[in-house]
Amino acid sequence: TYRDEFFPSSKRPLCNFLGLLFKIAGLLVLAGVDYGFATWRAINAANCVLLLLSFVCILVPESPHWLLTNVSPEAATEVLYKMARLNLGPDHGCEGFVKLTAKKASEKTKQESGNVLTILRNRDFLIMTLKFFYQWFVVSLLFYGFYYSLEAISGSVTVNFIIMAMLEVPTGAVTASLMSWVGRRRTLLLNLLL
Repeated sequence: TYRDEFFPSSKRPLCNFLGLLFKIAGLLVLAGVDYGFATWRAINAANCVLLLLSFVCILVPESPHWLLTNVSPEAATEVLYKMARLNLGPDHGCEGFVKLTAKKASEKTKQESGNVLTILRNRDFLIMTLKFFYQWFVVSLLFYGFYYSLEAISGSVTVNFIIMAMLEVPTGAVTASLMSWVGRRRTLLLNLLL
């Protein structure tokens, strides 16, 4: 969801599909690690090395929107300049946009902060959170069942794992198309029914 903040709503399905492709690439790397190493200790060590690569997220700055509402316009301006330099080059000419954003943010008051108990106090938040937990549980249970049953299919477990991971590519493309065409709610409902 963090990456979606930088894209207009019309581009979010594509962004989610690209995120799915990176997940599939990770599954394929995992299958390669399984194929390349013979013992479970070597596989575990290789996975730990790959896990260390995930600490690159420390280098990702906070969201400019969050910085604007919770910290200061100056911190958000600094992150926006850094993003502009990385994406557009040193001579990007976006000073007007950054100054306008900082000015609008300084005119706003800070949002009221909340905690986990805010979800329990607000009925709408609680219902939405329970729906998300239910969806996460159902989807995780289905994927666990699919990947757990790979040994029951004839052939190599590694090849079956790769095939199952590659089946997510057309599914993700159809889902992204449906999200653009009929919206997120109907797409989610259709996916949960299937």
